Amino acid sequence: MPVVDDTTLNKFYAQQIEFVTRRWSGKHWQVVQGISEVTRL
Repeated sequence: MPVVDDTTLNKFYAQQIEFVTRRWSGKHWQVVQGISEVTRL
């Protein structure tokens, strides 16, 4: 059975980078600008 992990890559300095949206960050416990990365192990 595959394991799926989703991670938010913080991009605080991003102005107009494609794929950057507002996402919940478990690291910062708040909504941040970032890219969502999904990894299948």
